Amino acid sequence: MSLVMQGTWNVSVKSKNASFPQRFRITGAATGNGSHVGATATAPVLVSGASWTITVEAQSGKEWVASAMRFKTPVAVGSSVRLDIESDDGGGSDQDFDDLVLTCSMTTSAADFVVYGHATAYSGLCLFNPCWRHHLVIDSVAQLELALKNSAIRAALEKLYPEVVLRPGPKNPPDPGPLATFTPLILPTPRSPALPAKVMQVTQTKAAETTRQLVIAKAPVSSLLDTALTTQLGRLLDGYLRVPLRCTTTTLGNYALRFQEYDRTSDELSGGAYTGTGDRETLGQTATDAFGNYVFRFSRSIGDIVGEALGDVAIGEDATVQALPDVIAQVLGAGAIPAAETPCHFNVGPLTRIDICVPATSIVLPTTCIDNRILTFIGKISLTSSLNSLDATGRISAASTAGSAPTIQCGVWRGNLDLWGCFGNPNVAAYTVRSRPLGAGPGDWLFHAAEERREVGGGLSKKIGPFFDVPLAVPLDLTPIGKVPAPRYLNAEIDASIVQPGAYLKATLGASAFAPGSYEVRIDAYNAAGDFLTGEQITLFVDNRWPEVAISDITLAGVPVNIGGSGCTLQTLGPAELSGDLTVRFKVDHQSGAILNYTLGVSRCNEGVDFPTAHVGGGDPSFTWVRDASVDCASPPNFRQGTPEDPDNDGSGFVTTVLAPVAPWLGASELFTILRVGVSYQWRATNGYSNASMVSFGPLVWGIQK
Repeated sequence: MSLVMQGTWNVSVKSKNASFPQRFRITGAATGNGSHVGATATAPVLVSGASWTITVEAQSGKEWVASAMRFKTPVAVGSSVRLDIESDDGGGSDQDFDDLVLTCSMTTSAADFVVYGHATAYSGLCLFNPCWRHHLVIDSVAQLELALKNSAIRAALEKLYPEVVLRPGPKNPPDPGPLATFTPLILPTPRSPALPAKVMQVTQTKAAETTRQLVIAKAPVSSLLDTALTTQLGRLLDGYLRVPLRCTTTTLGNYALRFQEYDRTSDELSGGAYTGTGDRETLGQTATDAFGNYVFRFSRSIGDIVGEALGDVAIGEDATVQALPDVIAQVLGAGAIPAAETPCHFNVGPLTRIDICVPATSIVLPTTCIDNRILTFIGKISLTSSLNSLDATGRISAASTAGSAPTIQCGVWRGNLDLWGCFGNPNVAAYTVRSRPLGAGPGDWLFHAAEERREVGGGLSKKIGPFFDVPLAVPLDLTPIGKVPAPRYLNAEIDASIVQPGAYLKATLGASAFAPGSYEVRIDAYNAAGDFLTGEQITLFVDNRWPEVAISDITLAGVPVNIGGSGCTLQTLGPAELSGDLTVRFKVDHQSGAILNYTLGVSRCNEGVDFPTAHVGGGDPSFTWVRDASVDCASPPNFRQGTPEDPDNDGSGFVTTVLAPVAPWLGASELFTILRVGVSYQWRATNGYSNASMVSFGPLVWGIQK
């Protein structure tokens, strides 16, 4: 595979211990691009550029084949940083990664930083992040829910993060892209009772001699919590980490990473808890090697000076002062969208090890083949889990929450759908994806032909299709009839340059354009010559329609309310009418029968709760769907349109509901208010990553007075 580098490095051959001819190839750089002989006599190559890749290749016959590569640990040597890259050409069974060894060296400066380390994902009975030793770190919603059950942790959270105690759940820090990960929570322990004070790097030159000094910009802040509670947290963390087999970690090999510089908020600078809500600046992207190792270089110019709030710490007239950066690392998912992020690493030095450890539940996507299946996930919903199933019409019932997948019963699919899968066969060179309405004929297949690109590290991507250069033996209803041109996609699983998890994303099916109904979706694999190898077919019920919702008539105390136009009716109520009935004619209708719930709501002015009413007659003002396991998803009562199935519907899908106020619409001292009538509803639909959310229709409003 290729490894991603940043900035300016001198690349030289350290050693060669292979019978095959070797070379290294530089691409994407500003200088140094091209193929270079893999021999110790080769002159060092100066390579520069914001982000570039390096690939070691060995000659096998007439072909040059990419070798397996891995980063070694960078080391500081005098005024330089040196990094070895080892490779194995696969020509023997030694796997000692000494076939060609390169050394990359850079000259250090006050503005250059190199971070490196190993990336893993943890899973199992992990009450906290198992990779942090100085802080107790909570970095998922599931952990937070468990942590709140512990009295000591809850007390700490109530003090430092009261908002998550009241409203636990994901937060969205300001960040490029739709980051939906949980912002990690950092709790102190005796090893680190407070966030570290901001540290400056002071560089001064006198008599041609450069010296550097680290200076704390402010006095260290006091402990975030009292000593007793901090000690309790430390004991809890230490005791938990000594319990074996609770957590397991998996190497994140060939995954894309993004790094951000974090600006602490004023509260954090003053000794408050880390929130993750400070300003962020993206420093760049890189990728791990196949063994989870990474190296990332970035620069902070002298213009990145610390603000006045941290004080003047210069130690000489010719000195420059620069804040050491605080850095957050993110593991990227498909489309370079952050899937998980680390807590902030404070005061990162010029050469710093940062081991990345994130919850596997945030990034679980297929990386191995399962049960000889090709299609394994749609979004995050597993197609292979015993807890999930598709019925004959393609409606999905999913109870597995692995990977933070949404759960749903008898749901329809909506929007564009990410099809994840695994061939697990190096002979698969390409594949096709197609769909047709369920029950249609061989000539009704429609090929997926949208452009698909995959990340290759460093923020770059490459096209994997469609290509039309090789005729394919496409099976029409499982019987190949010659070879025909068809849009094929290259098998990213055998392309070592593509970072995870993109190698297993087969296609983003444009189902948002599908008419409502059941569709057969098929994927077929071919060898390099276009011969058919294997295929798989599933049925999906797609419906992108929102439920039809309407309120046609409102009557209060026997008087029709004008709900047409943009005006607002003002209705005067006599004493006998202040407790008059409210009559509402409304409809909630999803023709594919995927209604989950609906509620007719009545409120006043800006009151945050419904005004208490009693159901007097007519259609039920609320409904919540419950699955009947004795029948299939397409049959009543699992098939539920909404009000059209209400026994009191009027034949057009509308119901008329009569509500009586529990107390008069206006109290004894109230002369005027605004009445609001609306319908809230939700339907059983998913794109595999999240379910359709609750939506409100209205409210329709009018004024009432005595």
